[in-house]
Amino acid sequence: MWKASLEIKFYKTRAAEIVNRSLQPDATPLPRGVTFSQRQDAETLIFECATQNASTLLATVDELLEHIELTLAVTRRTHGGE
Repeated sequence: MWKASLEIKFYKTRAAEIVNRSLQPDATPLPRGVTFSQRQDAETLIFECATQNASTLLATVDELLEHIELTLAVTRRTHGGE
């Protein structure tokens, strides 16, 4: 079993809330054999993922980071860096 745990601390709680909400719909459905969870603790988002395949784990983490980056870019443009 391959596992990854990622904690991202944002500059303020509101930014973490925006990213957390924007990623909620992407959390399901998961491919067979993949587990994924996300939660928010103030300005920190915590992600945990596990799978039987290292390539799937890397692809999942890569996609997660891309979605976070995109969400932050859109937020900066539409909310002035909120």
